[in-house]
Amino acid sequence: MDKKKILQIFVPVLIIAVIAGLYIQKNFLGQGEAELSGTSMPMSSEYDLDGWLAEGKPVLIEFGTESCPFCAEMAVRLQAMHEKYGDRITIKNIDLNQVPEAANDFPLSFVPAQFMFDASGKPFVPTEDTAVKLQRHFLRGTTDHVLTGHVGAIPDDPFEQLILEMIDD
Repeated sequence: MDKKKILQIFVPVLIIAVIAGLYIQKNFLGQGEAELSGTSMPMSSEYDLDGWLAEGKPVLIEFGTESCPFCAEMAVRLQAMHEKYGDRITIKNIDLNQVPEAANDFPLSFVPAQFMFDASGKPFVPTEDTAVKLQRHFLRGTTDHVLTGHVGAIPDDPFEQLILEMIDD
């Protein structure tokens, strides 16, 4: 067989396989996420950044969507940290499908994305030893630190270390 004939067979088979994989993920694997919802932090349809910052505790806000598998993974971690440290830190999980205007205050490009504030309501300033690589956002052309954030899921141990650093700050 020549290369052209092989490609004529391979490309349609590959396309069918991708479509089948997406169908299976959407219709069958998504059911497992629903089962996790009892052990994960529910996504909030309320957004009150000023109110959360006024509580005098560090704040960690996660932005995600119900359909995002990495967001579902993080929701379990958020719930665990909320149960363990919720009296010392405010942890919120915002569903951008329900509260899209919440994204207006943040430079969101992907979900899940987390943003952190210290107990005084200012952007959390990580130490050099922070277990999670955080991005600090500054006003253009200045040294004014306006946000500290992270994009993507964070593994269990580094996430707990980050929470502990925020609490001890």
